[in-house]
Amino acid sequence: MPRTAAKRIKPTAPDRDNPAWGDKEFAAAKPAADVLPSAVAKALGVRRRGPQATPTKEAVSIRLDRDVLDTLRASGPGWQGRVNDALRQALALGNRRLVERRKVS
Repeated sequence: MPRTAAKRIKPTAPDRDNPAWGDKEFAAAKPAADVLPSAVAKALGVRRRGPQATPTKEAVSIRLDRDVLDTLRASGPGWQGRVNDALRQALALGNRRLVERRKVS
């Protein structure tokens, strides 16, 4: 027996029980942890991130060849951390050419 696709019902009128949000509604929205009773928030596992400790990393701008960047990004999430690890390892190996400044004439 051939399978038939489920027929989807297209809404013809806005849903009065769940209206679309606009800019005004998004601006007035508050985090769940701020509006839920603490017992409910705890039962749902709503957590707030605590204050950030002293940042251990610094954002920098660096120019890389396109093919190098494409390969790094293609390695998936966490690629920036792996670049940091590779640079740290190269420095630990005593590769001083990485830190010597090229003289530009």
